[in-house]
Amino acid sequence: MIIRENDILKFRFKSKQFEPYEDYICNFVNDLSKILFSKFDKRDHPDIATFAFFCRRGNILKLKHDFLNLKKIKKPLGLIFHVPPNNIPTNFAYSLIFSLLLGNTNIMRISNKLLDHSGKFVEIINNLMKHKYKRLYENNYFVFYNRSDEINMKLSLICDGRMIWGGNETVRYFKKISTEPHTKDIFFYDRYSICIIQAEFLINISKMQMKTVAKNFFNDTYLVDQAACSSPIIINWIGKKINMAKKKFWDAVYAYLKEIKYNKIFKDHSAIDKEVVSSIFFANKNEYVKSYRNFFNIINIIELKKVPRDINFYKGKFGLFFQNDLKKLSDITKFVDRGCQTITYLGFNKNELNKLTKNKNLYGVDRFVNIGGSLEMNYIWDGIDLREALTRNITII
Repeated sequence: MIIRENDILKFRFKSKQFEPYEDYICNFVNDLSKILFSKFDKRDHPDIATFAFFCRRGNILKLKHDFLNLKKIKKPLGLIFHVPPNNIPTNFAYSLIFSLLLGNTNIMRISNKLLDHSGKFVEIINNLMKHKYKRLYENNYFVFYNRSDEINMKLSLICDGRMIWGGNETVRYFKKISTEPHTKDIFFYDRYSICIIQAEFLINISKMQMKTVAKNFFNDTYLVDQAACSSPIIINWIGKKINMAKKKFWDAVYAYLKEIKYNKIFKDHSAIDKEVVSSIFFANKNEYVKSYRNFFNIINIIELKKVPRDINFYKGKFGLFFQNDLKKLSDITKFVDRGCQTITYLGFNKNELNKLTKNKNLYGVDRFVNIGGSLEMNYIWDGIDLREALTRNITII
């Protein structure tokens, strides 16, 4: 149900819970998947296609199976107030579906900025609930408003849980707003991610495989203008033929950008944003810079002598990347900190990555995924298992 800003304060929100993975909810999610596949071309909206693929019945049944295998008596937390980020158009939908499948009812804040990106998406979900899933429509709410202390205070007081996605300032802001003593908070704060590539592995892959790597790298980065916390900002190289591997990699990325005519959708302000970030970095961290390369302004690479500890403050945008050479894999522990969320990788096996996780100096990293998988969401995010965070356990002794 959509609630407009002028009606929110006087509206009485209901909170009828469902059973986790109730058939009624699973059917809704599967129907949503079918509609999204029919409404959006996956070539134009790969992020929505990925979400639709996540919602297909086969995947939901697998999630249900995994949930039942927890072998716990679990009940929904209750009414969940969601504040999604404005820069990732599909994030609100994942947040909603994660919570909904676990039986919760939901209040989803939709800002004007998010509405610009995802208005049609919100409308599809709302209409499906309204015309076919009345019980969901009557107990799940899309609240349209920009920043309002009064509305945020009301919604925080009536909910059983809050899922706050966004920057550190957003998290600090909501921490100051009072909730009931039982209310559980789930905060997702500012994070950054990196990429690691084994040079010799990349050199030896075929031309077709290299094109796939370039496409996957695009999906991790350019697809969301590098705005996601899971989008890598530093490409780290390991091996003996690093320079050869770099050339092959960036040539392939550039060729893919040309093939999809990325320069046609590249906005003027994007170039300005890149110049601002790189200029600030050169001014403050020039001693870390080895060189600077520009591929017709759609790929910009700052080659580093070493990685500054505060690299998170210089996140690239619209094709601005940092690049760094490592002597061995464990050298990433010299600069990753608690802010590092995801490491995308190419050319490393799981034994090597498992060994890295046991390094006592590795802080902050929550997951490793192949290049191309950085935006794929699951119930465990930022190291938080939402199956636990969005439910309560009943113990019988």
